[in-house]
Amino acid sequence: MVYTTSTVVQPSGSQGEGQYKIGLRLEGCGQTPCQCRIETFRLRCRFWDEQKKLWAGDGCKVSPDSTAKQTVCLCNHMTPFGAEIVTTPNSIKFSTVFAKFSELKDNFAVFTTVFTTLGLYIILLLLVRRWDNRDLSKWAVKEIPGSTESDAQASKYLMTIHTGHDWEAGTKSKVTFTLCGDQRDTGVREVPQNDRTFEMGGTDNFLLKTPQPLGELVSLKMSHDNSGEGQYASWYLLKVVVTNLDTNKRQAIF
Repeated sequence: MVYTTSTVVQPSGSQGEGQYKIGLRLEGCGQTPCQCRIETFRLRCRFWDEQKKLWAGDGCKVSPDSTAKQTVCLCNHMTPFGAEIVTTPNSIKFSTVFAKFSELKDNFAVFTTVFTTLGLYIILLLLVRRWDNRDLSKWAVKEIPGSTESDAQASKYLMTIHTGHDWEAGTKSKVTFTLCGDQRDTGVREVPQNDRTFEMGGTDNFLLKTPQPLGELVSLKMSHDNSGEGQYASWYLLKVVVTNLDTNKRQAIF
């Protein structure tokens, strides 16, 4: 048999703030243990204050006839009113929580599962962070050496180099280039590399500085010396996009 009852506790103060203790006594259980569940709700009655343009509670209170499914409001004025119901959260008593650690021997399987899951989460977090750092090092713009001019004096170009998607398309060989414009060229420059540069299907960005503007770009000569080991000796260069950062215009695609 399931028996449900509701009791409305009216606070003595106007705000109703503080701690309340609820006692429960079960009778007639006999040899069979009685099972019970207590649910607490915060009930309020509000009316719409036309002057303040908000919901207020003056002159309204919750009737003792209210239940968990129905709120009965008692107001001493005739105004548009409504009811509010909020499920009261359970407070955490840390003294009780820490006291459970003394029962570790009785809950060994539970604690082992929790700490194992926490350890795996920390390991996974460290691995993901490491992968993020590798991605940052790959997508970061690397400056091509060979220019001694300051940022204010130099002409700047962004070179975006795309490696093909074929098998063994990446390279670890030394890569050099010469970018030519209708006014001057860069001379032979070496492209800086790390462990993740020129990977299969990868995109790498490089900052190129020149003492003076190259003018309208007309050609790009790129070469590698096959110094990479094994499958990393050759290279499948898909395309190179050059953007003039001084004018923020894409000048050439080779």
